[in-house]
Amino acid sequence: MITAQTWAIQCLVLGSESPEKSCLFAQHGGSKAPPAALKGINKLNKTTRCVNYVVEMTLPKSALPSLAPTLLLCLYPWLRYSIGPTLTSEYGTIANYLAEFAFSIAGMAALRQLNLIYISPKLTKQHVTLVLALLGVGYLLATLTRPLSINIPFQLDTTASLIELLLVAPLLEELLFRGVFWGSLRSLTSNTLMISTVITFLFALSHFEAFSRVSQDIRPFIIYQTSYVALLSVACNFLRSSSKSLTTPMMGHFTFNLGFFLGMSGAH
Repeated sequence: MITAQTWAIQCLVLGSESPEKSCLFAQHGGSKAPPAALKGINKLNKTTRCVNYVVEMTLPKSALPSLAPTLLLCLYPWLRYSIGPTLTSEYGTIANYLAEFAFSIAGMAALRQLNLIYISPKLTKQHVTLVLALLGVGYLLATLTRPLSINIPFQLDTTASLIELLLVAPLLEELLFRGVFWGSLRSLTSNTLMISTVITFLFALSHFEAFSRVSQDIRPFIIYQTSYVALLSVACNFLRSSSKSLTTPMMGHFTFNLGFFLGMSGAH
């Protein structure tokens, strides 16, 4: 009797006319190889599909949906609060951004959701209206800092700050929060409202955590920023959930930050 594991290896090495059937046969512990397994030895693409079946047999399916999300949710605080400051102090802010970007891509790959980055979003008029409205909301919130006497701690005259505001933040933060974190929570619960609430809390908290490290004159802005990023998160959560793509919340995040930049330019 050929065991399931032995036959799975044979299926992988030989290739087959129908690797799905061969590997499913292996999974159930068949006693002999299907005739189709002796054909197509050099068909790499089919052998690759067979590899996927062998991997899924090796790691039970019940473990797949929970292992990666749990690890990702536990690893990120370590990366942000332990590794991140070290990278920033020794190699500069760009090193920290690159580390978080690598974590985001690896996380999306582990969740098997990399396609969300490049698939065409299911855009509707409602999505387009909201993305454009975020431009005006960002502009309004920036101009309100003057009558509220809130000091914005951003330098508008440097290329690095513009890249961070208009490119890095929309790309990296959406990959992390609406990509890795959203996908991780989705693997643990199907309640979209709960996922959106947790994501909004984490997104706001990530901006508020600097409160204790900044000077007294900057703290009003941190509170103000925490409030408006919570609003932004709600909008981006809707775009993410309804369009089934990360591209849409990235666009919304970009237009909001662009509006905020234009508002800062006019207010200061």
